[in-house]
Amino acid sequence: MRAYEFYLDAIGSETNPEAKACGSFSAFKSGSCSSSSSSSGGSETAILGPKAIEYKEKVKGVNSPTGKRFFLQSKEHRPLW
Repeated sequence: MRAYEFYLDAIGSETNPEAKACGSFSAFKSGSCSSSSSSSGGSETAILGPKAIEYKEKVKGVNSPTGKRFFLQSKEHRPLW
């Protein structure tokens, strides 16, 4: 049920939710993943929500057979990021 809330929050927000590329969720939780930002040209984060299509080409490896794994820690209450 939270997916639509997340998307609605992204539509009305001036900031974009970003997911970080990481090998595993435990590595993501420990903070050992890259922190370069998609909005600054980084390829280790992915913009989520309605603006995601604008950043697709910046995310290297997203179309490879193995792809990339991206993680985002959402909040309990809205806004969810």
